[in-house]
Amino acid sequence: MVSQTFIRGMVAAGALLCATTPLLATATLIPEQFQGMWQSVDEGQVPSCNINDADSMLTVEPDRIDFHEGGCDILDIDASSADAGTLSLDLMCGGEGEIWSSKQVWKSKANAGTRALEVTDRRDDGDFSYLYAQCTTLGPAVQPDARSYCYSDGEFSTLEITTISEDKLHFSVESAQINAHICGLEGVADVIDGGARYTERFTDGSQCTLDILFSADMSVRFEDKDETCKRNFCGMRAYFDRIEFAGASGQPC
Repeated sequence: MVSQTFIRGMVAAGALLCATTPLLATATLIPEQFQGMWQSVDEGQVPSCNINDADSMLTVEPDRIDFHEGGCDILDIDASSADAGTLSLDLMCGGEGEIWSSKQVWKSKANAGTRALEVTDRRDDGDFSYLYAQCTTLGPAVQPDARSYCYSDGEFSTLEITTISEDKLHFSVESAQINAHICGLEGVADVIDGGARYTERFTDGSQCTLDILFSADMSVRFEDKDETCKRNFCGMRAYFDRIEFAGASGQPC
C-alpha cells in the first residue's frame, strides 16, 4: 500500500556522514556531478527512491552532505580527478552526540542502469566501501501496515493524511493561530515530487493551490504562494504558510 508519509532524513549507515548545520566553514565545493540525492543499494540493485526508504539516503550539497541525525563538514577536497569521476574528501562528521573525522574516496560508476557512487571510507582498521545510486525524484512512501498518518504540534494544529491510491491522498488539517483564528481544510490532493498538491477553483475564477511539503526529517509544512487558500479557508490572522509539523510528531493512526 502506498502512503504519503514524510522523508525520514538522510542516513549513510556510518559511511557518508555530514551535517545539517555546518561544523566548520569551508570555501571548497563538491563538484556538481557528485551533488544530489543518493540511496544506499547493493550491486545491481535499482534504488526505490521512495520516501519511506529515505533513511538509507543522503543528500550531497555543494558544501555539505546531509543524512539522518548527523552529518559532515568538508575540511578538504581533492577534485583534480573529478572529470574522471573520482573525488577525495577529508570530512569532520557529527551525529548522535559524537564527532569524528573521515577520509573518503568517491568514484562515479554505473549500476543497474543508473548513476552510482562507490564510496570508500579509509579507516585505521581497513577500507570499507558502500554503493549509492542516484535518485532524481523522490516517490511516495510504501506503508504496508498503515494507510493513515497523523501529526500534531501538541497544542493547536493537527494533520491527518490517508492514502487513496498511488497518486492521490486525502488530508485534513486544522490549525488555530493568533487570537484563535483558524485554518481548516479537508480534501483530496495529488501526489507530487516531494509532497502533495491540493487545488480548488472558485466561482470568481480564482484557484486555491496548496502544497503539502515533506522534508528530510519527516517534518511537514504548507505552502500557499498567493494566499488564495488562506482567503477562503482561514481566519483573518491565520495562514497556511505558518503551519508546520515536526517529524517526531507523526505516527500511524
